[in-house]
Amino acid sequence: MFARTMRVVVVLLAVAMLSGCGVNVEFSPDGKKLLVSGGEKGLVLIDADGSGRQLLPNTEEAAFARWSPDGRYILYEHPDWMGNRERSRVLLYDLRNKSARAFPGYLCAPYTFSDDGRQVVAWDKQKGCLVWLDVASGERLLEVPCAATLTDTRLRWLPDRYGVAFLGQSEKEGTDVYTVEAGKVYRISTTGDVIGLGLSPDGKQLLWARQTGYDANATVTAFAYDLDTRTAQKLPLQVSVRDLARITLPRGAKTSTRAEFSSDGKSVALMIADFKEKEPLIYYSRVFVLPLSGGKATNVLSAMRDEVVVGMAWSPNSERMAFLTLWGEKHKQKEETRWRLRVARPDGSQRRIVDL
Repeated sequence: MFARTMRVVVVLLAVAMLSGCGVNVEFSPDGKKLLVSGGEKGLVLIDADGSGRQLLPNTEEAAFARWSPDGRYILYEHPDWMGNRERSRVLLYDLRNKSARAFPGYLCAPYTFSDDGRQVVAWDKQKGCLVWLDVASGERLLEVPCAATLTDTRLRWLPDRYGVAFLGQSEKEGTDVYTVEAGKVYRISTTGDVIGLGLSPDGKQLLWARQTGYDANATVTAFAYDLDTRTAQKLPLQVSVRDLARITLPRGAKTSTRAEFSSDGKSVALMIADFKEKEPLIYYSRVFVLPLSGGKATNVLSAMRDEVVVGMAWSPNSERMAFLTLWGEKHKQKEETRWRLRVARPDGSQRRIVDL
C-alpha cells in the first residue's frame, strides 16, 4: 500500500480523492464477489453480501486491482519498493492456478481489459504513453503518447473504437475527460472541473460530473457525450453540495467531492468528504445516490467521524453498492490503519458492515 498514515490519506484526498493510495473495491463480472486491494497482506475476495473472506496468496502490496471480463483474471499493480510508480509492474493473477505473471517493462494504473479480455491497456508513466498489450503473450501492440497526466486509476474501454476514456490533467489546467480512439488522443471536455467519469451500458455515451465552485458552495452537474455525433448534453441532475451535506463545518474545513456512475447509467453516487488541510483529520464522509434524471437524493452512507471512504463500486446490475473505508487508530503508542467494507442497496437498505 502506498499510503500508511492518515496524514498521507488526507493529502491524497485533497489532491486526487485518494486515487493514489492503491486502494480499490470492485464487484466481479457476475456480481457474486467483491475484490479489495490496497492492504499490506494482499488481495482479498469477499462474497458480495459481505460474508466469507479469502486472501489470495503471494499478492502482498497489490494495488488498484481490476477483474477481467470473464472473471478468471485479476489485473493489479505492484509498486516499486520506494513507491516510485515509474518503476511499478502490472501483473495478471490467474484465479484458476493461483499464480501471477508480470507484463514486460514498467507499467502502472490506470488500466483496463478490452471487452473480450484479450488485450490490456495500461499506463507507462516513464514514457508518458498508454500501451495496448496482448494478454496471452504480453507483447506491446500499440503505444499512444499522451500529454495529459492521468488522474484516475481506471480506464473505460470503448467498444468498437479500439480505444479508452479517462480523466486527465494538462499542465496548469484542471481535470478533464479524454479519449484515445484508433490511436489518436481527443480532449472531450474543457472546463477543468470533472470529478467523475462513466460510460453508458452500450458504450456509446460518456457520462461525467462537474463541480463548479468550491467546498460547501459547490454545485454538481452531469453531462452525457455521444461518441457518434460528438455532441454533449447537460442532464437534469444539478445539486448543491451544501444542500446535500446540511452540516455546519468548523472554520477552515474543506470539502472534496467524487462521483461514481452506476453500471446501468441511470444514477450517480456522490462521495462528499469534509477535512482540514495540513491536519490528519476527516470530519465527515458521506455518500448520496441521485438519479441522473433529477430527483430526490438518498443518503446511502454516513461514516463515523474521521472515517473516510476510499473506494466505492456499483454491482454490474446496479442493485448493490460497496464502500471501502479507513481510519487511523492508536494501538500501543503506534498509529494503525483500520479497514472496513460496507455493502448496501442504493436505497440504503440491506446494509452490512465487515471489518477487515
